[in-house]
Amino acid sequence: LATRLAAQFEGWRIEAVLTHPCEGGHPDHDATAFAVHAAAAVLRRRTGSAPAIVEMASYHQGPDGLRAGDFLPDAQADANALTVELTPAEVEAKRALLACFATQQDTLRWFPIGSERYRPAPRYDFRQPPHPGPLFYERHPWGMSGERFRALAAQALLELQLEGRL
Repeated sequence: LATRLAAQFEGWRIEAVLTHPCEGGHPDHDATAFAVHAAAAVLRRRTGSAPAIVEMASYHQGPDGLRAGDFLPDAQADANALTVELTPAEVEAKRALLACFATQQDTLRWFPIGSERYRPAPRYDFRQPPHPGPLFYERHPWGMSGERFRALAAQALLELQLEGRL
């Protein structure tokens, strides 16, 4: 997937990619973040440049449970974070869109409705846990543990001939 994304980034001359953060909220989000960061690293190695990676706030395990609409702290990325306050019309449109996800209502109720948060993505070491303690998705029967995710990421990094923070 990372090599296919790298080809798409190059072919379409993509300048910026909006993706999920890698914060242990949902395994699909972490996998998406990995694929985007790995694709950018592959492209950077091959051409010397890659799209900027911007992430949107999602959710993760906080000290008191689910934290939604916020990021795990990263001083450098947080210094350039952006909060967009939505207009009343945008809030209503967002509310209508979120209502379409009937199966996700228990999760979506925790998200702020009046704003969106973005920041330049920090460089992640996908072989390390995003934070101490259990990941949010380890508390659910979603078929993935942090340990397994990190092992799969390490294997993919070897196959892609990448190392370290992406």
